[in-house]
Amino acid sequence: MPKSVFIKIENMKVIILVTGSKELEPWNSNWKECERTWVPLLRELGYDIKISFGDSNIEDYFLDEGNHIKFKASIGKDGILDKRLKLPVRWILEHTDYEYYFCVDSDSFIHPKRFDTMLKDNIKNFSPDYMGFMLPANGINTSIKITQYENLNDSDTIKFASGAAYMVSRRVMLQILPKLIATEDWMLECDDLVLGVAMKSENILLLNDTSISIESHQKLILGNPHNLPIPYIGDKNSFLSIQHYTNGLMDKILLDLKDIGVYYKNCSRIPHFKK
Repeated sequence: MPKSVFIKIENMKVIILVTGSKELEPWNSNWKECERTWVPLLRELGYDIKISFGDSNIEDYFLDEGNHIKFKASIGKDGILDKRLKLPVRWILEHTDYEYYFCVDSDSFIHPKRFDTMLKDNIKNFSPDYMGFMLPANGINTSIKITQYENLNDSDTIKFASGAAYMVSRRVMLQILPKLIATEDWMLECDDLVLGVAMKSENILLLNDTSISIESHQKLILGNPHNLPIPYIGDKNSFLSIQHYTNGLMDKILLDLKDIGVYYKNCSRIPHFKK
């Protein structure tokens, strides 16, 4: 099996998987939108990114196809827990030496430069085993940049990092893998919640970062009684590194960020940056 290509971040190795589907809409369109917009820019910074799919017909539990990877899971929503979390963690432990797994929804947009800065800063300053944006949000002001640890055991409420984007360290993968269990059928669709339950059982803190936004202007998730501004990742002065529910908007975001091309040597390969 060919060796994977790694990027070192503060001496750590990171794999980013973008969850896609080749059979179901809108997910079949979403991953393609990611692949033609922010994915090549992030790869140009040196990140190893794969689009991941479920495929119950493959022989082994995974099939690495380079920029794409398949996991032996249902293509439906009942395969989400396996293809997004359980099987990627198993693959990382058994076949790679990645130190961090970053899971991203295919309807999320990543700003490459801000993401790169956010990830390096958080690994350097916190060395987190679990990172994302915490649900429920518990009144956190999402209109400003906040990064802080949260204790998942400080109440009876089930807290977890949103499935928009979360990160897990290799250091805790062996601990949590046996506990990534759906105790009810509906939990097969809720990898993020299952992960939170496993992390809570192991007393692992969540590094909660508001630069990972779980909502956008086209789909509001959080209550906003104080009418706080909803950040937009396409604003040049935004602090957002990732924004959820941006499917159908990614081309527009890149156009709004057209000066983003100053960071990349080969951005002319991307239609938005062609002269």
